[in-house]
Formats: sequence, C-alpha cells, structure tokens
Amino acid sequence: MNITKRMAELFALDAKIEAQKSKLSDLNEKMERIEQQTIEWMEANNMATVKGSDGRQMIVMPPRLFASVKKENRDMAFAWLKDKGFDYAIQPSVHHGTLSTIIKDRISNGNSFPDDCFSYYHKKSLSLRPGTK
Repeated sequence: MNITKRMAELFALDAKIEAQKSKLSDLNEKMERIEQQTIEWMEANNMATVKGSDGRQMIVMPPRLFASVKKENRDMAFAWLKDKGFDYAIQPSVHHGTLSTIIKDRISNGNSFPDDCFSYYHKKSLSLRPGTK
C-alpha cells in the first residue's frame, strides 16, 4: 500500500462528496421553494389534491409543528422540561422531533409552555405519490 496515494485518493473523494452535498442542498432548497409555491397556488384554487392522467398525485398535507430550544434560554428550557417530567427528552441536547411532539401536545391540550425558551412554527408539505403502472 502506498499511503501517499491513499491519502490523495481519500482527499479527492472527500472533495467529491462535499461537492455532491452542495448540489443536493441546492436541489433541496429549490424543491422547498417550488413546493411552497405549489401549496399556495393549490390553496388559492381550493385544491387539496391534484391527480395526473398517469395516476400520480400531489396532496396538501396538514401542517406539521416544528419546535426548537432558544439558545439564549437553553438552561431555562431544560429546567422547564425536567420540571414537567420531560427529562427523558434531554440528552446532550433535545431531539427536535421529541420537542416538537411535546410542544404540539401542550398546544393541543391547552397547556402553556414558556415561549421565551422555545420557538415553533407550522409547515405545510406536499405528499408526492407515484402513479400505478
């Protein structure tokens, strides 16, 4: 084994991976933008589902809640979570999915939470379903 060649190969592969990550990020941003524009158009035209002649479908899904801990009040947020019995959600940090579920449940049940410790938003999405052939 020639370690110098291996090192060069690894660095070249790493550069290719980073370039692909950048391309994927650009594609995801473009898809997000087009998806939100499509949802706005469908809602403005009172459409919840669009079906293509080939059987493909686009369905506007109900909004999902996404929550996060505000960095400036991280310690207060963790203390509140522990006090309310959600200490299982705290590892080195709080998993966004777990926190989103906690905040969603509190809102749904009419329970409060310290909004100076947490931020959240609702996001609509499209379900893209392939046609049957």
